[in-house]
Amino acid sequence: MKNILTLTEKQTHFLDENRQDPITGDGFEIGDEIVFCAECKSAFLRESWEYMGNKHCNQIQTLNQIPKAKNLEIRKIVESTCHVPKMTEIAFSWMIDTLVWLIINVLVWQFSKDYFENTSVFYKIVAILTLLLKDNNLIVTSLGKFSRGISIVYLKNHKKVSPLLFPLHHVISSISLALVLFVNHVELVVSLAPVLFCICLSDILFQFDKTRRIIDYILGTATRQDNDIEEIDVFFQEGGTSIWNGYQDPTSLE
Repeated sequence: MKNILTLTEKQTHFLDENRQDPITGDGFEIGDEIVFCAECKSAFLRESWEYMGNKHCNQIQTLNQIPKAKNLEIRKIVESTCHVPKMTEIAFSWMIDTLVWLIINVLVWQFSKDYFENTSVFYKIVAILTLLLKDNNLIVTSLGKFSRGISIVYLKNHKKVSPLLFPLHHVISSISLALVLFVNHVELVVSLAPVLFCICLSDILFQFDKTRRIIDYILGTATRQDNDIEEIDVFFQEGGTSIWNGYQDPTSLE
């Protein structure tokens, strides 16, 4: 019989797994002669292997060396209870954030007009920047979204989008506002007004399935409400021998 292996002090990694012979239930010790099934990597005492007729898993192949356990990964099962918000919830959130934006600009105008010679340019810059950062007025979210339990999440894993990406949702509206504020030709502004108005409305209305803007399709994101996300840690033990037969690849369990 081929591939009868003797446990020595060099195989302490195997002994540390505290495995047992599936037939006798006995643990393995230094000096034992063992055989590994090549199919499932289960370990047997020589006597047990012979008792089974020198075969297991409907085959007779055995390993020629003691395998080392693989370091298996910790994976997460992500369960999301968030749902698609109603359009009224999105609109209410948008109105709150827009009101906050207007209040900030009024306050900036009131406190800056006495300190800056060119208040107009300063105010225009502030108006554009605050519009760009409208979803960041609470740094990691906005007052409107926080009050309605609304978040922007990645559709793939339901995790919240980084606040650093929030400004991308308002780039078009900010550029439109910049054109309106800085273009000096009244005729041009008037001719562009309908187009700019429609573009600004895209800040809330230009959505393909109520909760996604153009940028959401690029980022793979969407708006969700009550973003109660639960992550369950699933731990695969090193070697996996107490759960699986030997050294099964955990990817097959996903």
